[in-house]
Amino acid sequence: MSVCQIASVLAAPVSTVSGHLLELKRGRLVTEQRRGKWVYYQLADADPVTALLDPVLASIQDDPQIRKDAVAAAGLRGTSPAALCACADLTEGKAI
Repeated sequence: MSVCQIASVLAAPVSTVSGHLLELKRGRLVTEQRRGKWVYYQLADADPVTALLDPVLASIQDDPQIRKDAVAAAGLRGTSPAALCACADLTEGKAI
């Protein structure tokens, strides 16, 4: 997902999400892929990362907020990052 897509799901400012993703990238928990001017992130696919994250993700999978965020994320995957980033409410951390 792009930073704007993630920010929209979390109802958080793009700058905050970007900063957190930078820290996760430094910790090698996520990887990034640049496509033009957009940066997309995904969980790293390395054995040490998987060994660390799998138990955490399994323990939160039934959390209502996690489920709500997963549904929102699924709905935004086809949405243009440009459309999301252009939304003024997104920069204030408000859900679209």
